[in-house]
This record gives sequence, C-alpha cells and structure tokens, in this order.
Amino acid sequence: MNFVLATTNEGKIKEISDLFKDYTVFPMPNIGYEIDENGETFYENALIKARAVQSFLAKSESDRGERNDRGNKGDRGDKGSNDNGGNMGDVSIGNASNMNDVKNIILADDSGLVIDALGGKPGVRSADFLGYSTPFSVKNDGILQLLADVPMQNRTAHFVTVIVGLMPNGEIKTALGTLSGLISLEPKGVFGFGYDPIFFVPKIGKTLAEMRMDEKNQISHRALALRQLREYF
Repeated sequence: MNFVLATTNEGKIKEISDLFKDYTVFPMPNIGYEIDENGETFYENALIKARAVQSFLAKSESDRGERNDRGNKGDRGDKGSNDNGGNMGDVSIGNASNMNDVKNIILADDSGLVIDALGGKPGVRSADFLGYSTPFSVKNDGILQLLADVPMQNRTAHFVTVIVGLMPNGEIKTALGTLSGLISLEPKGVFGFGYDPIFFVPKIGKTLAEMRMDEKNQISHRALALRQLREYF
C-alpha cells in the first residue's frame, strides 16, 4: 500500500511520514502548476488537492504507457526520460517510480487556525493570512498584534485538520482532528512550523513549537486525523 501526499509543505510531509513510517510514502509530485484552493471548507480544499494530484498521476501513467508503446516500435525520442514527477527527498521508501502508479492512495490535508476572538479567523484562509508568501513569523506577529488587548483567558483557539484519503476507485475516506489551546502572548519554540510558535497547549504547558516531533505527534490535530485513517487502512 503506497501513499502519495498532496502537499509541498515540508513540515506536513515530515509529520505524515513519521506517522505512516511503516508504509511507502511519497511527497507531492511536481504537477507543474499552483493548485487553487478555492473551497469554502477544509474538506473542500483537501479534496481539491487530492483530485489534482490523482489526475496528474493518472495522466503520467497514461503518458508512460504511450512512450512505452512508441519505444516498442523503435521510437527512441523519449529514451532516458524521467517519470519521477518530482523530488522524492528523504521520506520515501522503495522505488520512486511507483509514485506514478494509479493504484496509489492520495492523502491530502487542509488545516487551519481558528481563533475565537477573531470570529474564527484566519480559519480556512490560514495559509493566505497577510498574503500567501508572507513568512509565518510575520503572520504570527500580525495575529499577536490583533490580540494585543485580549486577556489570556479569552485567547482561545483551535487547530483543525481534515484529511482526505482518495482511493484508486474514487472512494473518499475522511478524518477530522482538532486541538484546543490558547494564543500565547509571544512566540516560543524552535520546532514545528506555521502557527506552532503562538499556539499554547495548556494541558502540556508548551506551545506546539516547543514540542519535538514525537511529543507533538501524540496530541496534534493532524496526528489525530491520521490515526483515524490508519485504523481504516
């Protein structure tokens, strides 16, 4: 059973690969364009990403078959072509060419930070907050400025993850994970990514960025959703 991830986020790739380390996991192939995550919900965005990657792999498999047919007829024009579709990095297991197998399961997640004092923002637009290309250090500072006058007890927030498992036959498996916490008064920690430095988890007494991977994967929203899918698979 192989999984192809529909994300280029290195932090997500590391977390998912760690939790699925007994499977073959490939990071997202280079599909050649930016996926437009224009859904109104986490589920819709996850499914958009999963379908984009599945369509790319199906086309790659079809193109590879056509090249093989031409090769059998003596056409050497595509000799030495790379069917990899992207850099496998250090997280994949097994033969990279298997990534283009249409029988692979596509895993796509969409996650966001929901802050009660901001009316649920940034929410499903968490990646676009203050601009998609804006460094998360700037995004985090922006949120802290918006909450500057909000006392700690009212800085409640939730991380939400919806993960879609898109099966080769088109069947869709979904899982939801949430993690409750508070927005801290200042960024803390050097681990994690995204909004982790300002998300404080009271029951642990740390921000997510102060937790190492093994500790974070015991409680995080993404880990909870991934464990649900693992139980199914």
